[in-house]
Amino acid sequence: MTKKIYTIDDTSQMDWAEFGKILDALTKKLEDYQKENNIKFDIIAPILRNGGIPAIAIANRLQITRFLPVQVKYTYDKDNPKKTELKQLLSLPEILQETPDNPNILVCEVNTGSGQSANKSIELIKEKYPTSTIYYATVAKTYGGPDNLEHVKEYFWGIQTNEHFKVSEDEAKCLGLRSKITIFPWETAEFELADINAG
Repeated sequence: MTKKIYTIDDTSQMDWAEFGKILDALTKKLEDYQKENNIKFDIIAPILRNGGIPAIAIANRLQITRFLPVQVKYTYDKDNPKKTELKQLLSLPEILQETPDNPNILVCEVNTGSGQSANKSIELIKEKYPTSTIYYATVAKTYGGPDNLEHVKEYFWGIQTNEHFKVSEDEAKCLGLRSKITIFPWETAEFELADINAG
């Protein structure tokens, strides 16, 4: 079976106004959850690079001051493009600020497809904070991707997308899915397509 090569026609650029509305809706869900469950997120853990953008906005709104950045990335073998490996690119830092013994950690990402990067990041966090409770927030969740993640108590998302083209355009509209491959405001379609098509 021949692998599909995606083109610019398979993408949909998101502007800052749309991103802001979705991020506001996601942040409201997180605020409401904290109030309804009488909890506070003690640490925010952005999955870098892209997860840093929503994490900063969410941290400001929810008054989270402790950051635990995580960076994982797929690497591709130039000689064998089908061979990929998910690698940790950044050691988890020490948080110098006093932290609860059993912290509530909010892992933050911008786009969640297969959930593999999220699962790897969460695994690294649980190794460092084994008694923590993990929550997960993503701006966009790909339809057909996982509805929950290992070690995650609650999973929040702003919108769902049809990024994996699991349903037709008409079905996507009926389901309220954002169509095509989302290109976020700070991204370029050419760079994202090169990364997608390499895998």
